[in-house]
Amino acid sequence: MAGKQSPQFEMHSEYPRWSQELLPGQAGTLRLTLDPGIHDHGQEQPVVQGAFIYSDDVRAPQALVKVMARIEG
Repeated sequence: MAGKQSPQFEMHSEYPRWSQELLPGQAGTLRLTLDPGIHDHGQEQPVVQGAFIYSDDVRAPQALVKVMARIEG
């Protein structure tokens, strides 16, 4: 994606519109950040967050990328 980076999207905010075109065969990097400070402290718990990627591919117009983590401490 030629060094382009999206704005930071946050869980409880209005999502800005942002898009980036990837041509067939091109690759990009998806960076997801988990802030463990927003979860309850003192108990181990699973956390699942996701991001949708939309495409003009008629066979797969959207994909959901999920990140699963376990917060300890």
